[in-house]
Amino acid sequence: MSRVTGTTYQAIVGEVIVLHRKEHGLNQFELAESLGMSQSAWSRVEKGISSLTLEQLSKVSKVLGLLPNEIISKADQARKELEASGVSIAENKSDAIGWLLLGAAAIALVILASKGK
Repeated sequence: MSRVTGTTYQAIVGEVIVLHRKEHGLNQFELAESLGMSQSAWSRVEKGISSLTLEQLSKVSKVLGLLPNEIISKADQARKELEASGVSIAENKSDAIGWLLLGAAAIALVILASKGK
């Protein structure tokens, strides 16, 4: 029996934000505080457990010096590369039940690799 490996689109978006947060030298608590959220609530967003609202996307983009569409564009590029490598992407976590979720480190590698292109 083969395992289906997958992740969610929310997790990819979260990992794009994590990479930019770290580039700006911010920890989760600092970013969450600047967004008016608790660190634990923000952690769920970064892990893809909770989805970003448009308001949160706008605020986090501003803090990270990005436009909201830049975050989405980077997530879309990572999604294409993950799918090309055989990883299934669910639109939401309920679609991913039964999957072995791809770790954040693997998603980060795809995103980092695409930065060099």
